[in-house]
Amino acid sequence: WGPITVEGRTPAPGEAFINTDIRVVGGDYFRTMEIPLLAGRLFTEHDTRDTDRVVVVDEPLARQLWPGQDPLGKRVRSGGFDASADSPWLTVVGVVGRIKQDRLDADSRIALYHPHAQYPARAMNVTVRSRSDPANLGPSVVREVRALDPDLPVHALRTMEDRVEGSLARRRFSMLLLSLFAG
Repeated sequence: WGPITVEGRTPAPGEAFINTDIRVVGGDYFRTMEIPLLAGRLFTEHDTRDTDRVVVVDEPLARQLWPGQDPLGKRVRSGGFDASADSPWLTVVGVVGRIKQDRLDADSRIALYHPHAQYPARAMNVTVRSRSDPANLGPSVVREVRALDPDLPVHALRTMEDRVEGSLARRRFSMLLLSLFAG
């Protein structure tokens, strides 16, 4: 979550800055998570640290920042209105659908995605899609990660079903308490 500056956009009176979720993704993240590409393209192996910086934005961000316009080719940069001139401009190359990021019962904030190759992160989540039972994939995933780098820590292996259940746990607990008190 951080501020961005939109090239050519004059802030509304009293507007301090625009905040957006900032997500760093790599590989086939969008395909694996079944996030639809609505316009433009996704990241490719050509989006590297040596090429112009690019981003993919979600549809709500595109609609909010460029209403009635094609967002492809538009540029943003990290930081608020006083962003450093040294901060590189990031060109929008794609628009993807909105997802539920943290909870199923709340809309996610507007989001932009950076390619991992241009913004490597110290910590990562790995997402795996499989036709077999995901609960049985743990040892295989750990083995593959260890083959890449035996010093990488692997923890908190969870299925998407577990993550969804976890996001609903508080609501279910509240409903249980309400039912008990009502009873």
